[in-house]
Amino acid sequence: MTLFDQPGEMVVNEWAQVSQSSGKPGGGKFRRDADHMEKWSMVWVLVAICMWVWFLFLLLFEYKAGGGIKCKAPLFRDAEGYGACNSGMRQWPALLGVLALAVIPTVLAATTTLYSRLLYRMAGLENQNADSSPGSSL
Repeated sequence: MTLFDQPGEMVVNEWAQVSQSSGKPGGGKFRRDADHMEKWSMVWVLVAICMWVWFLFLLLFEYKAGGGIKCKAPLFRDAEGYGACNSGMRQWPALLGVLALAVIPTVLAATTTLYSRLLYRMAGLENQNADSSPGSSL
C-alpha cells in the first residue's frame, strides 16, 4: 500500500499499532490525548469557578471603605450613593471587566471538556476497529 492509496486507512492502522504496542486496554493516541485534555479541563473549571466566586463576592457582599465606612454591595446601592464608597473594584466598569475575565476560563473549560469527551469516544471507536477482523461487521 502506498501513501496515496487510502490515507485514512494508514492513519487508523498507525493508531491501532500504537494502541497495540502500549499494552493498555483502550490505550493509544486518542486515549492519552483524552486523558491529557481532561486534566486541562479540570484546571480550567477550577480557574473558572474561582473567577466566578470572585465576581460574585465583589458584586453581592458589603464592604468597608477607607475610614471604616460600611458600604452596600454594588448590586444593592443607589447610583447616587457612591460618595465615600467609591472603591475601585466595586464600580460597575471594573465589575464588568471581572465578568469578562470570568467568561474566558468558562469557555475554555467547556471547550476542553467537550474535546476530551470527543477523544474518549474516538478511542472507543479505535478499539472497535482494532478488535474487529477485516471480514466481520461491527
